[in-house]
Amino acid sequence: MKIYNPIEQGFSEDNCFLCGVPLTNENRTKEHVFPQWLINMFNLGTKKLSLLLNRKEIGYKQIIIPCCKKCNSATLAPLERRVRENFIDFDDDEFNLSDFEVALWAGKIYYGVYLYDYLDAMKDKDIDANLLEYLGDVFTQGDMKILHIYLQSLVKPIFVNCYDKDFPISVVHYNLQVPPHVNRQFDYKTSFEANSFMIRVGRKGFLISFDGGYLTKYLSFDFHKYGSERLHPLQLIELAAHFFTLSESKGNERKYLLKNHKEKITVDYLPDNFRVPYIFDGISDKFLEIFSVLLGREKSSLITGENSRLSYLEDSNGFFKMDVNS
Repeated sequence: MKIYNPIEQGFSEDNCFLCGVPLTNENRTKEHVFPQWLINMFNLGTKKLSLLLNRKEIGYKQIIIPCCKKCNSATLAPLERRVRENFIDFDDDEFNLSDFEVALWAGKIYYGVYLYDYLDAMKDKDIDANLLEYLGDVFTQGDMKILHIYLQSLVKPIFVNCYDKDFPISVVHYNLQVPPHVNRQFDYKTSFEANSFMIRVGRKGFLISFDGGYLTKYLSFDFHKYGSERLHPLQLIELAAHFFTLSESKGNERKYLLKNHKEKITVDYLPDNFRVPYIFDGISDKFLEIFSVLLGREKSSLITGENSRLSYLEDSNGFFKMDVNS
């Protein structure tokens, strides 16, 4: 049994993004990167997402990637149903998705957005060749490769062995306040350089990185510190800015060995070879740069001016309580 490696085979509109089977008129379908139930639930039908390569905006419902009928209906659909059921009608105590299920579901979105961007840019004769090469290089990095291997665990028996951590993916989740208007109840933000992303779906927010577990195990910034609070969406964005900042600092990739066996595939992580862990030492210029981009504001406006504020999480008295209705 072998893993499908789109990086070696080459990205194409003529292969299923997940299993790699050649697509024909009989088996071809298209996978919506942002599922239709999510688009309907949060009125995303008229909203747009900015792409990296060609700098254009594309509607959420237009972001589709090549997929075979078997993967679309038999492989991805069961996970999609479980995610949908948990997000559409749940109490905090009844949220029954594991971190791995959340990571797979959201990881398909993250991978799919960049795959769509890349395939779309390949059709543009005027695209900057350096940008296209840059995105192609990102797909060859370890974090993106391991993400696609994990996605294939929906298709093939893939087993992960991690010697010093049960779960080699950094996933942090938060309970959130829900804005009264449905158009403000969903958010999706990524850091291309950090290979990390944030997704907010109603009352739940997630920070995810396919990094060997580095962010949640090795860094001194405690992302679980606010786990008992119901956060304002702005506070989640601030945590995402820290998450992205620290992810960019992690240095070496976690090494692993991929082994093809007759009836299964194993991923054996080696003892980590990360550099000295990043020490969080307050508000850095890099954090401010990322935070301002996520907020859609000028960096200087966070530091000076009438509405300047460096943190929505804490003030001099500790945790800063915000009300989404005020």
